[in-house]
Formats: sequence, structure tokens, C-alpha cells
Amino acid sequence: LSDRHHGIRHAFYDLPEELGWKWRWCIRHFKSNYGKHFGRTYGQRAVWHAAIAFQTRKFVDKMKSIREVHSEGADWLETHPYERWTLHQDEGYRYGITTTNMGECLNGLYVGLRAMPISSIVLHTFFRTVTWFVERYQAAYQMLNA
Repeated sequence: LSDRHHGIRHAFYDLPEELGWKWRWCIRHFKSNYGKHFGRTYGQRAVWHAAIAFQTRKFVDKMKSIREVHSEGADWLETHPYERWTLHQDEGYRYGITTTNMGECLNGLYVGLRAMPISSIVLHTFFRTVTWFVERYQAAYQMLNA
């Protein structure tokens, strides 16, 4: 996930395609860029709801509502590749993660571990993280194929 920093962009252009790495944008930053460009609070909320829609039908409905209120904003959104900022065309590469703040998301996994030996913390972290990613992937895959 990326906030579209130029260094990150160039790093992805240098990667061989066969590695299978995908570049996605942080939806929070994308929504913020929309707000800076157009200065519309309602528009930012609508962009967020369009971006997190897992189903194409729901995404299309959200985009229609944006177009009804602010057609210029909808045109701007359509100039950006959907697979970079929406969940409905993500194909599961994000594992449902919508922001760059993955560290904060993982803090919830570490509750109650501070008193444990380091080897136990490492094992617990590994297995909880793997389980979490598998569950997120399966949920995203089911939603994408619904």
C-alpha cells in the first residue's frame, strides 16, 4: 500500500512483473487528495464509501451518487485506475487493508504479550499474523466472488 510517494512509485516501476507485486494506494490518502483538489467534505466521505465497496454493483451506485452531486469529482476519480484505490477491483491483494497504517492494525494482536518470553512473543505473533492474513484473504476472496 502506498500514499503515492514518488520514491515508492519508482521502486515499483523497477520491479520485474513476474514477482507478482501489486501497487495499491492508501484509500485515506486518496480521499484526502480528492478533498484537497475539490475542497468538499461530503465528497471525501462518498469517495471513501465508493472505495471500500467490495461489490461492483455497490461501487457503481456510489459513483452514481458522487456524479449526481459533483460530476467534476466523478470525472477526476475515473481518471485514476480503479485497481489502485478501490476494493472491488483489488483482486484480494490488499487483504482488506485500506490504509498504510498497518502497524496500528497489528497492535491489537499484541495485547497481553508483554509479560511473555521473547520466543513466545515471536511464535504467537507469527501464528496470529498468518491466521489473520488467511482469514482476511478468504473473506476478501468470498466478497469478490459473491
